[in-house]
Parts: sequence; C-alpha cells; structure tokens
Amino acid sequence: MLKISYLCKLSSNKVRQYSEKDIEQIRLIHNLVKVRGFKLAAAKKIINSNRDGADKKAERNKTKQG
Repeated sequence: MLKISYLCKLSSNKVRQYSEKDIEQIRLIHNLVKVRGFKLAAAKKIINSNRDGADKKAERNKTKQG
C-alpha cells in the first residue's frame, strides 16, 4: 500500500504542511487511482518503475482538466 504519511510535516500547532512536491505526488496517485482506475498496488508499481512517464501523464491530464 502507498504510504503518504511521510509527505507532510506538522507545525508546532499540529497543522499539516505540504510542499509542492508532496502535492504533485498526491495528484499523481489520485490520477492513477481515481481517474485511470488502477488499484493502489498497481499505482505503486507504476510510480516505482516509471516515475517520469507517470508524472508526464498526470501533468497532461491536469492540463486537460483545468
């Protein structure tokens, strides 16, 4: 299963703070799972085996939607 708990940092007042890289990772996972219909395990394999290609596909879909 994909773990995203390491992505964010907690501030002193317990507010989660995400970097731009963290948000892009979440968008990529969302695109693979919700938009393209992959299971989490398959999304993890895609990300680990073809990080650049998965990023480019997510960026294209983001551009088409927005």
